[in-house]
Amino acid sequence: MLGRLVLGLVKAALVLGALGAAFVMGLGQASVAPWLAYVGAAAGALAIALVGGKALWKPGALLEAALRTVIGVAVSFGLLWAALRFVHLEPSLLARVGGATAEPVSIAYLAFVVVPLALLFELDNTPAPAEAPRLRVAATRDADDLELDDEAEVAAASRRAGTSKKR
Repeated sequence: MLGRLVLGLVKAALVLGALGAAFVMGLGQASVAPWLAYVGAAAGALAIALVGGKALWKPGALLEAALRTVIGVAVSFGLLWAALRFVHLEPSLLARVGGATAEPVSIAYLAFVVVPLALLFELDNTPAPAEAPRLRVAATRDADDLELDDEAEVAAASRRAGTSKKR
């Protein structure tokens, strides 16, 4: 389980790095408008849903990935809203330019969305512990093979085994 947690954190770091590079290199900003932060959260949830959990080439994985994507995008909106509401991160001073109507949102808030989803999807895919193999015991049909002490036990064992021996 610890390995799954580490794997989830590694996948989250890769997705966050890609999102950060897209925002900073693509837009040239580390802080964006709130609507663009929600788009980034949805993109992060989509990426984590595709790379997290069961591998896409395994049987039944496409349906599972589709469900993870739909649920992940919906949950990402709630996680980003909660992070914006309850966690205060100072936006970049470079983003405060030219009469913006809404307060810019730092892309660091995306970590509050991607990391929990990555951990959830990886832990959900943890395989069940293997059960010990069950041993089969051969059934005896003959009451003579049993070591019984008295005649009543021999008769009861014979009736259970389907044989009736007269003594």
